Amino acid sequence: MKNNEIGFFFLLIIVLAACSTTNTENSVQSPDAGNLNFENASYQESQFGSCDTTGGVSIQIRYLEPGANEDGEPEKTGQNVSTFIRSSMVHLINSYTDSTYLQATPKASTHIPEAFEAFARNYRQFKSEFPESLGCWTIELNGDTVMTTPKIVVYQLDQYSFTGGAHPNTYTGFYIFDKNGRPKQLTSFIKDTTQLLERAEVAFRELEKVPDRASLQEVGYFLPGNQFFLPANMAFTREGVLFLYNPYEIAAYARGPIQFIIPYSRLTDIIHQDLIF
Repeated sequence: MKNNEIGFFFLLIIVLAACSTTNTENSVQSPDAGNLNFENASYQESQFGSCDTTGGVSIQIRYLEPGANEDGEPEKTGQNVSTFIRSSMVHLINSYTDSTYLQATPKASTHIPEAFEAFARNYRQFKSEFPESLGCWTIELNGDTVMTTPKIVVYQLDQYSFTGGAHPNTYTGFYIFDKNGRPKQLTSFIKDTTQLLERAEVAFRELEKVPDRASLQEVGYFLPGNQFFLPANMAFTREGVLFLYNPYEIAAYARGPIQFIIPYSRLTDIIHQDLIF
């Protein structure tokens, strides 16, 4: 992979089964979302015609973001969540852009259209150097709620990107916001990370059908120092804690994402459920 593609991974198109929100044509209201009213938003643009096997560059974004309350006024909590989500998407787009250009074009670091133009500029430069290269450069981002309660909002951002190479890149990231719309680390809800790690390995081995005494590294998983580790992305769902290993995180790209849920009933001594529900 290219260095910028690897960098793209550290942040967050795989559809997960834990979503509790149902999209409608105009807006979505979750019964547990309090005053937050999630609405559909989108942005798409392309250059050099339709993005196909011969060339072109495009971006397509579809996501839910908090809208106005019943009085038509934006909620402070919703504003905080929206700002964070949009900032995250801009950061993802800019992962493929030259930092020097971003410094010279500040708006590209804060606005989606300008960020896409920077991405398209990179494509044009690439095509000018390698005009015989085929294929479309594209970024797709999809955002949705995983779960909302009176205390937290759990948000999922899926990305798909292709800028040449053997295959596209996919990544899913989870974000947690408190009732004021401030981002929270999942670790702030965990009492004992050591115990969580142990139970996650048990669940992982059960899912992958790897015996307790077998070495995960020897059977093909990526484990630095042959030590099991928690994934970079975990989320709270109605059923339990969702663990998601993105492609390349613990196994080869061809393996795809690996995910499993541990029910709260198995984590009562580990998770602060009173901070979630």
